[in-house]
Amino acid sequence: MAQMYQNNHRQQPFRGGRSPSLQPPATPSVPVKFYLDAEKTQLNPTLLNVDAEKQADQLHQKINSAQIRRFFGEIKNLSLRLQQGRPWTQIEPLFRMLRSKAAYASGTSKITSEFSTFISENVDRVKDQRDFEAFVLYFEAMLGFAYGKGLVKK
Repeated sequence: MAQMYQNNHRQQPFRGGRSPSLQPPATPSVPVKFYLDAEKTQLNPTLLNVDAEKQADQLHQKINSAQIRRFFGEIKNLSLRLQQGRPWTQIEPLFRMLRSKAAYASGTSKITSEFSTFISENVDRVKDQRDFEAFVLYFEAMLGFAYGKGLVKK
């Protein structure tokens, strides 16, 4: 009887969201270096033009503008809190949580796998407040290129 249940159970069709095997493989985000120096005083000059445009070009599918605004708005909000004097130690956990939010949005097909990878890899790339400040600028520049190239659904 148990064998019959196991056989019937294995033959059940997949019933939730997109099947993981049907999702396109995620393209790695553009490898970037936020700063030229170890002291993090010289922003990498290619970050906000060449690298940001390359990253926008990797967004092969159009992204829903509401979702991209949601992520960018949250990052800008965290940046504003820093500018208002909140310590990085209070902001960092909320910033790190963006990885799980991107994974969830990707799993429910609200954002593309490329955009989810962009968020996840850059959250991992940010090591301190200075990196975060550079990432905010990078994200803004990438977003400008994405809108300019028509890669954002309105």
